[in-house]
Amino acid sequence: MDYCTLPIAERAKLYIYAAPGPIRRLERDVKDIGRFEGPGGLTSCLRLVVASPPLSPASAGVLDAAIGVCGERLFSDPYIMLLDSMALVGPIAAAEAFVLLTADSSMTEELQSICTAFLAVFEQYPDFFLAEARAALAKHNFGKR
Repeated sequence: MDYCTLPIAERAKLYIYAAPGPIRRLERDVKDIGRFEGPGGLTSCLRLVVASPPLSPASAGVLDAAIGVCGERLFSDPYIMLLDSMALVGPIAAAEAFVLLTADSSMTEELQSICTAFLAVFEQYPDFFLAEARAALAKHNFGKR
């Protein structure tokens, strides 16, 4: 298979799946990620790459948003850092970090475009944006006084 002929979204997804590290990093991005873990001759990462399951709609939206702004440049400097971040922690977590880290900074027009695209995805899927933070706050009844 010639990976260069695959659509950019599929290549980016495989890049994310092939990154070293525990596949649980993609728990918010791939439904039932645990099914790729377990004993056997293949690593869980290789099982994930071979199966190539779809990303969740929110996660696919984040990746599509990055592709919409960056295109093929997502695989080149400096944009590869964004794709590497998605591979390291998952697309949803990487987009959350990007939005939070760039909120108070003066950005280039292109970085602002990426931030705006991510925010649009989170508006579409509000249950995914900062879900862990909202769950932690809910445990402490924050905002319910």
